[in-house]
Amino acid sequence: MRKFLSSLVIAGAAVVALDAQEKKADEKPAEKKAAEVKKAEEKQPAKARAKVEVTLKVGDAPPELKADKWLQGTEVKSFEKGKVYIVEFWATWCGPCIVMMPHMSELQAEFKDKGLTIIGYTKQDQNNSEEKVKEFVKKRGPKLGYTFAYSAEPDVYESWMRASGQNGIPCCFVVDKQTKIAYIGHPMYLDVILPKVMEGKWTKDDQENMANVEQDANAVFVAVRNPNPEVGLKALADFEAKYPILNKIPYFVSPKLNLLLKAKKYDDLKVVAKNLIARAKKVSDETLLGQVAGALRGPDAKDQKELLQISVQAAQEVLAMAGDKDVRALLSVAQSHFAAGDKAKGKEFAKKTLDAAETPMKTSVGTALIPSFFEAGEKAAGLEWAEQIIKAAPSQMRGSIQTQVVTALLKTGDKATAEEHAKKAIEAATENGKPGVQAMLAGAYLRSGDKKTGANYAKQAIEGASEEVKPTIHYQLAQAFYATGDKPTARDHATKAIENSSGMLQTQLRRLLKPILDDPAGKSGDN
Repeated sequence: MRKFLSSLVIAGAAVVALDAQEKKADEKPAEKKAAEVKKAEEKQPAKARAKVEVTLKVGDAPPELKADKWLQGTEVKSFEKGKVYIVEFWATWCGPCIVMMPHMSELQAEFKDKGLTIIGYTKQDQNNSEEKVKEFVKKRGPKLGYTFAYSAEPDVYESWMRASGQNGIPCCFVVDKQTKIAYIGHPMYLDVILPKVMEGKWTKDDQENMANVEQDANAVFVAVRNPNPEVGLKALADFEAKYPILNKIPYFVSPKLNLLLKAKKYDDLKVVAKNLIARAKKVSDETLLGQVAGALRGPDAKDQKELLQISVQAAQEVLAMAGDKDVRALLSVAQSHFAAGDKAKGKEFAKKTLDAAETPMKTSVGTALIPSFFEAGEKAAGLEWAEQIIKAAPSQMRGSIQTQVVTALLKTGDKATAEEHAKKAIEAATENGKPGVQAMLAGAYLRSGDKKTGANYAKQAIEGASEEVKPTIHYQLAQAFYATGDKPTARDHATKAIENSSGMLQTQLRRLLKPILDDPAGKSGDN
């Protein structure tokens, strides 16, 4: 579920999206990664692939909590009776973890005097070094106001996460006043759990009922991806009515804003957005402000001047909190100014963004700004900007960046120049990366209404893909065809994505493609 959540969060919040984007320069091409995952699964004996035995459960005493560094707050040497603790596992690269942090801060402030201690615990990995963690806590920790701990060794992660059968973050453990584990799971549900735990009224029945709460929340995540915005809005309204205490789930913010925009409920959207900005300013929630800024500068807001100005306001609030050298904040301000029609300010902040970005991030932020130039009518400047970014980009990323140019050109109606850049995209792609680039081009042309060219690129992508990468290609194509209304073809690709995958990848694809597979319109007609 956490990767599913991640896709929703990232889709709606540019500030969060770049937490994942920052790693892309070091990532391997999709085909190599898929092949390695499959080989790793095949090399493991059946016993190793079997479900890990769960030895830590609700009701058990918590394991010891050791750390190499207590970066903020007082070291927790033991869990004291009469106090409540939340141990949340997170990482600097985990977007959904960071999205939850401001609300964790609110909970810490609300229950601090009643004996609550929240510990954000993280361990070292290749993208989560001690240096990155220290930098993160130094910058954001004081505002968050709860305890942070770091360890280079995986011992604590193994004794808590692995032992309880948890394999995704964020994940939290609530330790009650009797020093027993009261809850293990996602922190998005803490508003239901924590008040009762603090009062000593959390029961076995409450714990068992959490399965129903999680099922209802998962149904909302499916509903908000329905092409009809009213379906998602009704699901959100029903959930909020049933669980009013969970009205602050951050993962519902971007979907709600986007759905209101898509449904053209502009007055309702203005009220919601302004309330979110006020709440975010009160608790210094940069991510929430970023979600508002990102949603309100979307394509559906193109002619809504008041909404676009609210987007600029939210982006500027992020910059005021984060500082004038913060790359993500600068990027958001640039994008919002472009969307609002202020080209001069857009260009000014685009330059500031690139200047502030360190080398590994320059490609990511530069690419993210390509659409903004074209959407603002600055085609010549956009092409010049894109050329600059492509030249400086790692070779394995140049093809995919060119597809962004193609998408932007198609939206302007310049099909001739788009085709030139489509050819450049394929030429720039590595042999392993070519099918992925062709799939992206297929999506670009399909969404522009050129179904013939889109279908041609889709065919090339499938024909050129190895068996290892075909599930990913089919997934991309399923999303593209579904977005253009060709539901039978989308269902065909969704089915093939699942049939050609296995293990964890197959599980993830089933979840992500569920709306397409369940759509009755995709079950009729010829594929």
